Amino acid sequence: MTCEEARRQIGGEPGSMSPALREHLSGCVACARFAEETLRLEQRLHRALCEVEPTHGARAGLMRVTRRWALAASLVIAAGLAALLFSLRPSAGLAAEVVEHVKGEPASWSSTQAEPAAAVETVLHDAGVSLNDPAQVVYVRSCVFRGHRVPHLVLRTNYGPYTVMILRNVRTDRAQRFDEGGFSGMLLPATGGTLAVLALDGSHLDEVAAQVSRAVHWTR
Repeated sequence: MTCEEARRQIGGEPGSMSPALREHLSGCVACARFAEETLRLEQRLHRALCEVEPTHGARAGLMRVTRRWALAASLVIAAGLAALLFSLRPSAGLAAEVVEHVKGEPASWSSTQAEPAAAVETVLHDAGVSLNDPAQVVYVRSCVFRGHRVPHLVLRTNYGPYTVMILRNVRTDRAQRFDEGGFSGMLLPATGGTLAVLALDGSHLDEVAAQVSRAVHWTR
């Protein structure tokens, strides 16, 4: 189960968790925190609604129906607010999603031969970006991330392989460093979205991240 699938399930039924979701939450701190915040918000809204007592007589039935609709609406609102809260915390949520995606393609780190220039150009062009030195690319894929196709690259550098994901339509307001799931990484704000740079050894992460930021150009 991916983080996106987990959040969708949590938002739809905050109080109900499938075995697959429980297993995902046991290993994903960001999604576990999201689930906790969503459930807490739902409980607060539910308590607030239950404090309104129905009137006697003919109005009681109408009040009960109204409360059911209000509760349903509150759950939708709660899911939306929780998703918004999660999206405003990129250092936790976005980093976890990027790491999970990269872990799903472990063979990418062992690539050593430069990818064909045409293959690199196609992936970058489709994403509306270009790269100063495509010959550095030893792994290239067009991957689905948060509903969009994005370039997933591994660059050969003087400090070893570095993964770069060019995340169009994903916004961050400042550079953020993280250590997640055995990786060191940085999220960098860019013209068209966010650059995610990951390393197995983060000792030269700042330098490589700065080079990547200068090397990627947004063409649209």
